[in-house]
Parts: sequence; C-alpha cells; structure tokens
Amino acid sequence: LSRQGAGIAVSYGLPWEEALKGLTRNIAEVFNLDRRGSIQKGYIADLVVWNGDPLEVTSFVEGVYLSGEEVPVKSRSMRLKDRYMTK
Repeated sequence: LSRQGAGIAVSYGLPWEEALKGLTRNIAEVFNLDRRGSIQKGYIADLVVWNGDPLEVTSFVEGVYLSGEEVPVKSRSMRLKDRYMTK
C-alpha cells in the first residue's frame, strides 16, 4: 500500500487510522518484523517525521530515524535542485 493509495482510500471513506496502519503496523505484522510498526515502549524506533499529514501528497519528510539513529533525508535530486536554484 503506497502513501498516496492510502490517502485516496481515506478520501473514499477508509478511516485515517486504518490507512496509517496499512503503512505501518500491518506491514510489520505481515513480514514478522518483531517490535516494529508501532510507537510504544520496547519497540525499535523506526520513524518518519512529516511536515504535515503523511497521507497528503503535499507533505514532505523532515526527518528519518532508523533504530533510533537519524538518517539524512536529502536525496541526490534535492541536492541538485538546491545547487542550481541558488545560482
């Protein structure tokens, strides 16, 4: 289930919480990923921080944490845009 697909499903009546579970907890359960897919004590901290609703295509990632460690979010295309837009 893609983020955009989940957002579309919400627009057709799927509860927002269920759509988010389809991108997080449900995937962790299907792939037997122990202690992942949910924010709770004792779970591994794999998190994505968004600047808005994660199911909205206009929202962007502000931070990524894998096993509690911050991971850079700038992609090559983002760096190129920054490089050429400032000249």
